[in-house]
Amino acid sequence: MKKAIFLFAALISLQLQAQEVERIEPPNWWAGMENQKLELLIYGENISDYTPVVAHKSIQIDFVKRTENNNYLFVTLNLEGAKAGSFEIHFVKNGRRARKSYTYNLKERRKDSKYRQGFSSKDAIYLITPDRFANADPSNDVVKGLNEEKIDRSNDYGRHGGDLAGITNHLDYISDLGFTAIWPCPVLINDMPQSSYHGYAMTDFYQVDPRFGTLEEYIELGRKGRELGVSLIMDQVANHIGIEHWWMKDLPASDWLNYQENFEKGGDNIGST
Repeated sequence: MKKAIFLFAALISLQLQAQEVERIEPPNWWAGMENQKLELLIYGENISDYTPVVAHKSIQIDFVKRTENNNYLFVTLNLEGAKAGSFEIHFVKNGRRARKSYTYNLKERRKDSKYRQGFSSKDAIYLITPDRFANADPSNDVVKGLNEEKIDRSNDYGRHGGDLAGITNHLDYISDLGFTAIWPCPVLINDMPQSSYHGYAMTDFYQVDPRFGTLEEYIELGRKGRELGVSLIMDQVANHIGIEHWWMKDLPASDWLNYQENFEKGGDNIGST
């Protein structure tokens, strides 16, 4: 009987150890930022039953917030004095580590401020919808596994195939027109069934849409633009998501979204049915 109890306890322990943290956002950060506070969104089954512990002498947990959804933790870290490198986040329950630890990375921040200058009234800015501008790489027009799997240039709301390389290839044209900066609509992934060519229905804030190219191609666009005196403005609207964003399958809280129909109930009842 004692052996059976021991085996059962061992099985439970293995199950706890096997539980995973499914997501942490942002997926990495940088040391030496002006604001030394960093809030992490941590997602995993019943993660709020656990207490996060950071194994790093220069990083402290300032605050842990739990919501009505047990699958989320919001953890505010104090990074003052932290150097670039990795550290472990442990998850403890009843005084013992009961989940797999998560390795989080702080990257070295580029110190040269010339790469982080804002635009001003001195700039002439060229606004670009990347899907509509130029298609340099037809091989990424359709990406298997995404919800919209076709190109239809006859459809005003369909994908037309433009990409990052198409913009890069025409930087000299943009420069010759006299523009000093380009402003592409968001190039982060919009994995929607339709009508998301514009980029404002993001389904992941941390991934370049593969139909536009790769993160390396985005970096190359910025580098080649600088060589021609054309700056790159990043468009990323954090309060816009598409309905296929992973949050929508398991919202952190009942008030996480602003529901448009409720917002429009007052006034002249625009949008009412």
